[in-house]
Amino acid sequence: MHWTLLKYRKELGLTQSELAKKIGISTNSYGKKENGLVPFKENEMAIILELFKSDSIITTLNDLFL
Repeated sequence: MHWTLLKYRKELGLTQSELAKKIGISTNSYGKKENGLVPFKENEMAIILELFKSDSIITTLNDLFL
């Protein structure tokens, strides 16, 4: 499970469905990825990182996905 990703998503008040839509995947796919069952693609990680940075969350790819 990507605990830091989950924490920041909830801090921003986003549901899995809302974040999935922002990165262009289904809610089901996003849930599997957030739970660590399927890896995020590089472009998905980059979009998430930029979304978080635009909301003043200072983090790195390693913090979110490793």
